[in-house]
Amino acid sequence: MQSVETMTERILYWLSLNTQVRALAERLLQRFAVTVGDLPASAEHHYAEPGGLYRHSLEVASRLWRSSKSWRSLHPKPVLSQRSRVRRETA
Repeated sequence: MQSVETMTERILYWLSLNTQVRALAERLLQRFAVTVGDLPASAEHHYAEPGGLYRHSLEVASRLWRSSKSWRSLHPKPVLSQRSRVRRETA
């Protein structure tokens, strides 16, 4: 499991192409962390420990970013040529 610090840095890295957006996101994440503090994400289920709500929120944000058009445009899936597909299928 990744640390909260690692997840936060990863999100900020994804936003680092625009320094104004990154600065805004840094402030937003800091304020959110202070606001939710040590709250659990749930009373008895996943992330029920102190700080669980912040961790859960970072994971949701990461998943949303990775599924967004922006992520896909920055990290396109490799396209196999017809020739390489044929070689793999006949090998």
